[in-house]
Amino acid sequence: MGRATIVDAEAYIAALERVAVREVGSTPEIARRAGQATVRAVGAGHYDVRRQERARAYFWTVVRRSVAKDPASRDARARFLLAAVVADLKESGRTPDSIWETVERGWGQRIPDHVLLECKARLCA
Repeated sequence: MGRATIVDAEAYIAALERVAVREVGSTPEIARRAGQATVRAVGAGHYDVRRQERARAYFWTVVRRSVAKDPASRDARARFLLAAVVADLKESGRTPDSIWETVERGWGQRIPDHVLLECKARLCA
């Protein structure tokens, strides 16, 4: 059996915070608060794979809840919304082209153009 990956909790949380800001569009303050909340909930020190999964899930839950309330997080809210819509459509067996048509038709007027283009690029990749 392979050895479980153990990571430093502080480095792991810092990496999640960077992703939240750079890729999702969270504010640095929200990412930092989510990181702090995660350490309080999951603990510090080192994380095995199970604790990494728990920390990741907790962190993203805090980020999603926070951006939902934050007027400055419009892009992040849009990315989370589109990710959920796309996941649901993929699970239903839709093709990438069909998913894009549904996203564009149903959400095109409510989502910033650059976020829509990011979504399209991921679907077509």
